Amino acid sequence: MQAKEIFKIIEADFPLRWAEKWDHCGHQYGKQTIAVNKIMVALDLTTAVINEAIKTKANLIITHHPFVFEKLKKEQKVPYKNKIFKLLDENNIIVYATHTNFDGKMNEAILATLAGEEIHSFTKNDHILKVATINTTANLISDNLKNLFEIDVVQHNLPDFNQKISTVAICAGAGGSYLNSLPAEIDLFITGEVKWTEWVIANEKNLNVICFNHYMENYYTKIFTQYLIEKFPDLTISSYKIKNIINYR
Repeated sequence: MQAKEIFKIIEADFPLRWAEKWDHCGHQYGKQTIAVNKIMVALDLTTAVINEAIKTKANLIITHHPFVFEKLKKEQKVPYKNKIFKLLDENNIIVYATHTNFDGKMNEAILATLAGEEIHSFTKNDHILKVATINTTANLISDNLKNLFEIDVVQHNLPDFNQKISTVAICAGAGGSYLNSLPAEIDLFITGEVKWTEWVIANEKNLNVICFNHYMENYYTKIFTQYLIEKFPDLTISSYKIKNIINYR
């Protein structure tokens, strides 16, 4: 199966029009007419990911975060990126990304692990932020997600982790900007990055926030790999677990 045929099927389920305007989802690099032997899924495109793809003979890498955001010629002038482009060329590897056009699906999957019910979009035109009803405590939510994301420490502004949570909203990754529009009816907001000014907004609105770092999105590799296995049963699909590079002391 050619790469472009795989992309067409993926985009039927997760249309590129769902992506944010600033985002660059879809085909990133390489010839789309290449016959795909094996697919590797990863959070980001790194040298380690490419080396693993070479080792396992995967010639299509699908990442969550796009590697190419600017025009290709401009990106190729960035020294570390140019080395990666050369490595891709030398090994005839194609790169594709499903980012904000897939975020909604990932947020739904995370809420499902918490036994969230009535999972729905925050607004009709927003495919990313998801809301669910739930019957548990902030402490149990935090502990469950720490295990799920393999993250030991979180940022938060909760006065009491034993408080009951009935309504939870989630935006994996950098979702702090949603704090401007979230209503007070949301008992808990879960995300991966919050700026200081956004923490101030949360406190002014009395919104409870638990912030895992951006590594929480590594969960993408699990759910997107499973999606590909179900969608392309005749292809070999693997995933690469990127190490959490954020440390605390």
